[in-house]
Amino acid sequence: MQQDTDYYSYLNCPFTGRKLRFLSEQELENVNERIGRGELFFHPGIQVKVKLSQALVTEHQTYIYPIFDNIFYLKRETAIVAKNRTENYLKRISQTLIDDFEKRYDFNSLTKSTEEAKPRSLDVLSLEQITSLRGKYNKSGKYFVTVSSTDIDAIHNLVFETKYQQYIHVEFELNKLRAISAELKDKTVLVLADNGKLPFADELIDTMVSFDPINKYAKADQKLVYDDFKRVLAEGAVSVVLFENDKPMHTKFLLGVDKLSKTARSMVMPWKKAKLPTFHFEGVKPAPIAAQSNEIVSKTSLNRQFS
Repeated sequence: MQQDTDYYSYLNCPFTGRKLRFLSEQELENVNERIGRGELFFHPGIQVKVKLSQALVTEHQTYIYPIFDNIFYLKRETAIVAKNRTENYLKRISQTLIDDFEKRYDFNSLTKSTEEAKPRSLDVLSLEQITSLRGKYNKSGKYFVTVSSTDIDAIHNLVFETKYQQYIHVEFELNKLRAISAELKDKTVLVLADNGKLPFADELIDTMVSFDPINKYAKADQKLVYDDFKRVLAEGAVSVVLFENDKPMHTKFLLGVDKLSKTARSMVMPWKKAKLPTFHFEGVKPAPIAAQSNEIVSKTSLNRQFS
C-alpha cells in the first residue's frame, strides 16, 4: 500500500469529519511506545496491545485509525485514543465487552481467527438486472464505491469495462471484508466503516452501488443512511441502492420529497442549476434465512449506535 496522503485525501475521520494523514515512522514509533506503556485505548475503552505498522491520524493526533492487511479500520469503535477520550473513561469495561470486541476484530490475539464469512452464492442480482444497472451510471470517473456485498460476481460485473481512478469497497463487518478482499479488483481500497457514517469527504463519489437492502432498517435509520449517501455523492453522481421487495421502503418517500424540492428550487431560482445525485432503487428477493449473516442485530437504532 502506498502511503501517499494525497491519494487517500478523500478519507475523513468518522468523529470529526476532518481529513486524515498517515503517521510518520517517528510518530509510529512514539505511538507504539505509548501502546507498550498501556496508555492507548480503542474508543470503547479497551486497552490497545497490538503494535501498529501503518495508521491514519487526525490533525492533532486525537484519533488514530489502524491499517492491517491493507484494510482501513475507520469505524468509530476502532479509533485509538487516550484514556480520557474513550467512550466513558470513568466506566469499568466488562470482560464480556472485551471478549465481544476481540471476537469481532482479533486485535490483541497472537493468532488471528480463521473463522471468516464465506462469500454468498446468492442470486441477488440477475444478469438482466446487472445489464440494466450498468446503463444507469457513467463508465468513467474518479471514485466508484461498492457497499456491503460478498457477491463477488455482481461486483465484478458492475465494474467491468469501467475506468475510474479509484475503486473502493466498504463493509460494516470485518469478517466479510476479509473474506472477499483478495477477489476484488486489483488495488481496490478496502474500508471498514459504520453504516450511516461513511468516512468520506462531502460531494466526492461519482458512482456508488449499495448491496445492503436499505429497507431492512427502521424509518429513522433509512433516513440516516440515505442522508449520508447524499452527503458523499458528487454533483450529478449516480447511486444504485438495493431494497427487499417484501418490505415497505420509506426511502422512496424521501427521494420523492427531494425531487419536489428540486423542482421548487428550479422555479424560484432558475439560475441555480445544481445537478443533484440520481438514485436508482432496485428490488431484490430477500436472502434465505440460512444464507443471512450470523451477526446478532441489535435493536438499538443506527443513530443511537453513532452517538
